[in-house]
Amino acid sequence: MLVNGSILKSISDYANYTPMVFAMLLTLSGALFIYDGFVERKRWYNLYVGLALLGVVLFKNTDFEILHYSFAGIFYGFL
Repeated sequence: MLVNGSILKSISDYANYTPMVFAMLLTLSGALFIYDGFVERKRWYNLYVGLALLGVVLFKNTDFEILHYSFAGIFYGFL
């Protein structure tokens, strides 16, 4: 996807252009993963996926780069 005629480095950079939409969708997704991790004990790892996704939302990639990408790595590692 082009933004101002260029392709950005990461999904997080696209979130800087529409921060509320991305934050709302990622928070909802994280909450659903956490709920699924509590209700379905067979998929306990979804609890960690949801918490990692919330960490991605809470720590902006431009301000907290190490934390943001650490939570993103944990998120993708559990998928």
